[in-house]
Amino acid sequence: MATKDQVLCRHCSTPVPEGAPEAGFCCRGCSYVYKLIHDEGLDQFYDLKGGAAVDPVREKAFAANDWTWLEQRVAEAEAAAVEEGVARIETGVEGVSCVGCLWLMERLFTRHEGGLGCETHPGAGWLRLTWRAGHCDLAEFARTLQQFGYTMLPKARASSGTSEASDLRLRLGLCAAFAMNAMAFTLPRYLGMDPEFFLASLFEQIAALSATLALLVGGSYFIKRAAAGLRHGLLHMDFPIALGVVLAWLGSVVGWLAGHEALLYFDFVAIFLTLMLGGRLLQVAALERHRQRAQGVEAVPREIALAGGGARELDDVEPGDVVSIEPGGVLPTGGLLRGVAASVSLEWINGEAEPRAWEPGRRLPGGAVNVGRRPMEVEVEEAWEGSLLKRLAEVGGRTTEHRPLLQKVLGWYVAAVLTLAALGGAGWLIAGAGWVTALQVTVSVLVVSCPCAIGLALPLADDLARSVLQGRGIFLRKADFFSRLAGVRTVVFDKTGTLTMERPELVNPEVLDTLDAVARDRLRELVGASLHPVSRRLLESLAGPPAEASIAVEEVPGQGLRLRDSDGVEWTLGQPSFGAAEGEALPEADTVLRRDGGVVAGFSFRDALRPESRGAMDWLRRHRFGLAVLSGDRQEKVDVVAEKLGLAPDEAHARMTPEAKRDWLVQRDPPAESTLFLGDGANDSLACAAAACSGTPLVDRAILEEKADFFFTGHSLGFLPAVFQTAEVRRVAIRRSFFFAITYNTAAISLCLAGLMHPLVAAVIMPLGSVIAVSRVALAFRRALAGRLPGEERPVAGVRPKEVAA
Repeated sequence: MATKDQVLCRHCSTPVPEGAPEAGFCCRGCSYVYKLIHDEGLDQFYDLKGGAAVDPVREKAFAANDWTWLEQRVAEAEAAAVEEGVARIETGVEGVSCVGCLWLMERLFTRHEGGLGCETHPGAGWLRLTWRAGHCDLAEFARTLQQFGYTMLPKARASSGTSEASDLRLRLGLCAAFAMNAMAFTLPRYLGMDPEFFLASLFEQIAALSATLALLVGGSYFIKRAAAGLRHGLLHMDFPIALGVVLAWLGSVVGWLAGHEALLYFDFVAIFLTLMLGGRLLQVAALERHRQRAQGVEAVPREIALAGGGARELDDVEPGDVVSIEPGGVLPTGGLLRGVAASVSLEWINGEAEPRAWEPGRRLPGGAVNVGRRPMEVEVEEAWEGSLLKRLAEVGGRTTEHRPLLQKVLGWYVAAVLTLAALGGAGWLIAGAGWVTALQVTVSVLVVSCPCAIGLALPLADDLARSVLQGRGIFLRKADFFSRLAGVRTVVFDKTGTLTMERPELVNPEVLDTLDAVARDRLRELVGASLHPVSRRLLESLAGPPAEASIAVEEVPGQGLRLRDSDGVEWTLGQPSFGAAEGEALPEADTVLRRDGGVVAGFSFRDALRPESRGAMDWLRRHRFGLAVLSGDRQEKVDVVAEKLGLAPDEAHARMTPEAKRDWLVQRDPPAESTLFLGDGANDSLACAAAACSGTPLVDRAILEEKADFFFTGHSLGFLPAVFQTAEVRRVAIRRSFFFAITYNTAAISLCLAGLMHPLVAAVIMPLGSVIAVSRVALAFRRALAGRLPGEERPVAGVRPKEVAA
């Protein structure tokens, strides 16, 4: 099997695709920002970012933006400034994903004249700025930020309230304090403190109180989750944790009240809960960071502008209302286009990538995206409640953890521990020992069998697996993803935006080098604010500082863009016939730039597969995975993609509705429970929910990012083998931990049954066993963390290997 080295982008650290426009960079946007950072002396950004993968810049640094909203907000803030002329504002921000981003934004603002303070919250997506009123041009700062790949927005994304990670941090801090108290006031007894010492009773009371508080604060978290799982017929790791800690506490209370030191495990209860909360926080915090990173522009806005002014909550929009959809906005419900023609994209609905010209009076379906330069007015014909887009938007992924093997193992484990504890106590009682000894044996078995080692090893394995994938631009959002991935036997793809790039590929980029300075400036002005995929591709290929938003650009839906400059020269960009003289022989190009009707340049485009798509397909096929493409696009276009990927005709399906994609997954053999589905649009939502696992690319606006199990950045599909290879490394690590746990528990329980276990011994072997367990996990991931997964050759400095077709 042949392999080759894969270079990571010098800016965003995602894989550089073959044929990239500039060596060492995945796109021209990253190249532009990288050079800008070095020219401005801000190289420390890369030291702080480390190897973390951030979003590729693409054309974001070059696009034209209208900052009128920001200027209005600034005027309002400065008018309200009363504290020594200091004004403040809070806006949304996109593109922030690491500590380097925070440092870079703060440094840029403090350099800006009048800037006083910059505070950013990547998770919540807000930016707070403080400046000297009347002495700071925030619109200019917004343009500066854009050049570095960050976009200021009118609003931060909605907050989901207190996060689970925040709750766990509070519980962990309190339990750690209780554990230190319990240990401090138990240690004198272990060191031989006389029971008659006048403070001995007080020390025991403090230790008992500390353990009780730890149980109330930390134990309640696991108890509630275990109870909820049992109500749904699920047995997960929280159950043995909750059972063990409750029984250990009860046994300790009995021992304390009866005055038998051999039954006192208060310190164990507090320490055990602290360790378990730490492991759980490690897992939850990573998942929340990944989920927050996927929350960008709202796929479907919660309120919609009315054509006559004002706005209305989406649920309150009624048939007959005339709504205004801004450029880039989504029409949430079907309706009639009013006013003038518009350019719309139906990719979300049927998978067709090419925008269409829509004439007034025609019905627009819900989910249509306005890719024109001006707002479009639509008379709503259906309420949001009954719309197809609402049904698609509300379909979520799995909400409960799916770990059947773990449930079986935990069931056997709990039953075995309870049986051994009961038989051990009964055996000593029958042998003539007193009830104290029998109870001590029973409690000690329950205490030492608490799954401390596994409770730490499992979250660590998950966290290391997520770290490995994150280094390759893959971000997991669901805790049980790997458990479900283990059953996957078929990988199914949407076509448009998933197998193919979001924008067409410019076949002849060298034509741009033949343009003079004026032509390049006019071309940048024409495409700067256009959302058409062809315009976006040309804008990225041009590179350069952000274009200014120009009201002089006129859009002719279905034809192209027109601009008359200050010298009276008319520039057009669009169809070969757009702006041509009657009877003129048209150039053989997809898009033509003209000056006063004369051809300046012709550009050719083609739908491009994501880099390494064929290599990923070949790897999956060699490893006996079934493959399929489900697309809403035309059959002939699907057939072209299937041929390039080496798929058989019966593996490529076209003209599929959202319901048809879901039904294909549900009715096939093997069923959807063994399928990984990759898609990117609203028409993929039903299939995403039906599949065992799902993934989506991180794009400008996607409805699946908050539903899929994972999302990926970058351009390439070469990450797919890494997902399955990382899952195998995790499986080996967990298997090693389980084998160690079995050995540890066998030895510890044997000591308990022999009556040799003491609270001090338990307090020592529990953390020792945990250290050994997590060390075995770390060793299993040693090669993966160094950039080498199973089947990959040793990497060289600055590159990461990838597997390709033999």
